Amino acid sequence: MMNVELRTAFNCWYNQSSPRFAFTGTSKQCLHPVGAQHPKQWVTSTDLAKNVHFFVERVSRDLLGRSAVRKGHKVGYYGVIEGGERPVRHGGQRFHVHLHFVDVPKHVSLNQFRASAVKRWITSKWGYHDCHIDEFCSLEEGPKWTNYMLKSITNDSTDRLITNKPFQK
Repeated sequence: MMNVELRTAFNCWYNQSSPRFAFTGTSKQCLHPVGAQHPKQWVTSTDLAKNVHFFVERVSRDLLGRSAVRKGHKVGYYGVIEGGERPVRHGGQRFHVHLHFVDVPKHVSLNQFRASAVKRWITSKWGYHDCHIDEFCSLEEGPKWTNYMLKSITNDSTDRLITNKPFQK
């Protein structure tokens, strides 16, 4: 069970931001390099965290246009990496990410966000074809999603929290 203080801090963090969209994306298990002399490259949580960073940069460019490049504007995110402890063939779960996208401009519709996120996730290095996107319609949905997102995080595995948003007390 997760530490209550960490869950409370995360919900406080949620209340400081303006979450718009919830994203769940599944990752590939491994990459198959061309040529038999190279072994498969299996995904790690570090690889997936880097993949999320590049994925968000691409989505930011799609949604914010040239200001993402010129001024460094980005949509914010925070979330967790789950799965991957055991291979799928042994009853394990694929690595996947749960993300809250925050500070997305109001002019961006769910359909615009969905089109960009699906395209960019699938074409990213570790992105698999399975992803799900929802829009937050009420303030009550956020803490429920946060609790679901944090279900497998313990005090020992906070390294699986990922974000580009600073927490302010």
